[in-house]
Amino acid sequence: MKNFVKGMLSAALIGSMLMSVAGCTSFNLIEYDDFAAALEEEVGLKEDDCRTGKNKKRNGYEMKRYIEGTKGTSTTFKYYEFKDEDDAVEFFEKQYDEFLDVIEDEDFEGSHKESFDEDSATGYILIDGEADNASVYGGIYLKENTYITVATTGSQDKDRDRVDAVLSAIGYPKP
Repeated sequence: MKNFVKGMLSAALIGSMLMSVAGCTSFNLIEYDDFAAALEEEVGLKEDDCRTGKNKKRNGYEMKRYIEGTKGTSTTFKYYEFKDEDDAVEFFEKQYDEFLDVIEDEDFEGSHKESFDEDSATGYILIDGEADNASVYGGIYLKENTYITVATTGSQDKDRDRVDAVLSAIGYPKP
């Protein structure tokens, strides 16, 4: 019986270690209204102050809804709800591949964590560092048919605090 318990405990510990090494990060699908509310509540950015649209083509893709806003000169918030999940995956994959190219070319210095599973339409890129001599802090996220960016190129604490506040409000992982 003792060996059975030890074996089960060992299997559980190995499993949790593999999950942390694999970089598993989970987050839920966020609705447009929840994202817009987080912008207003956490950084004082009202929907009227943002670029919004419904049932329009944006960046070459058909969108159900989108909202884009900035706070200050350097903090950006984007929520794209695609009509087609495959379009959301394709859009995210382009961003993901571009980021990996930057890493490969050694044009990025700092910490990063990324994951992408095309089959489940889930992915993220968490960034805290410098690229092209500019500070970058935030994340890019894919969940089903939504794509979200919450990031800053500002180097002040208030810029990072804005990013962290919105990510906390929507329950998404921070860099």
